[in-house]
Amino acid sequence: MSIDYQVYVDVSYHELQALYNGAAQRVVVREKGGKTISLPAVHFKPFLTHAGIRGWFILKTGTDGKFISLRRHQD
Repeated sequence: MSIDYQVYVDVSYHELQALYNGAAQRVVVREKGGKTISLPAVHFKPFLTHAGIRGWFILKTGTDGKFISLRRHQD
């Protein structure tokens, strides 16, 4: 069983440079229902552009809260 969360991410490239040099360990996001979720920053690397990371994502976790996947939300 898994749980899907819709999360919005809006982080500048400058803020996420720490992700590449290893200083950023976690990214904190708020899901659509208001719950705050902290994720390992490494999960956001595939989505980083020169503009940073911006948009809605689907976070899938197990019922135990462990990360399963992160993908861009398709409208």
